[in-house]
Amino acid sequence: MENFYTLLSNTGINAIIAARASNSEVKLTKIAVGDGDIIPSQDMTALKSEKHRFNINSIIQDIDNPNYLIVEGVIPSNVGGFYVSEVAIYTDQNTLFAIGSLPKTYKPLLEEGSAKDLTIKIFLEVTNADSVTLKVDDTVVLATRKFVLSELKKHTEDKKNPHAVTKAQIGLEFAENTKD
Repeated sequence: MENFYTLLSNTGINAIIAARASNSEVKLTKIAVGDGDIIPSQDMTALKSEKHRFNINSIIQDIDNPNYLIVEGVIPSNVGGFYVSEVAIYTDQNTLFAIGSLPKTYKPLLEEGSAKDLTIKIFLEVTNADSVTLKVDDTVVLATRKFVLSELKKHTEDKKNPHAVTKAQIGLEFAENTKD
């Protein structure tokens, strides 16, 4: 049985150390996928056989473990014709932050008789997740249905939003609802 996992690269670890030292942030911007058969190692500096690079759609801290980041991106249906078996995350400085292995998946093109969006979800353990941020180009982000529903649920359950504000929360609990 194969193990699939992602780990921080040495350059990713160094980026976090530098961010902590300068009180700045590491900005993750891109995911790359390839068809190479790899055993991820911290010493790696690139994928073995990169096929496509795309924008990160979301980075979410795991609810149960704040040191886990869930990084997600979508390869659209008009990109493909290759296998995906390796993954990498890059910073805004084009530095390899993390590298991993994935179960081999074929990403078809419509011309081949089938097309699909392929969501890539990567789980990372980072000891100080607050040092990592997301830089998103809103013009090219694709959101999964699950992500949209999750964000909508968080918004509607937030008592600070105007959809669920009570009279008491805004100091009107003694105001009468009468027409003068």
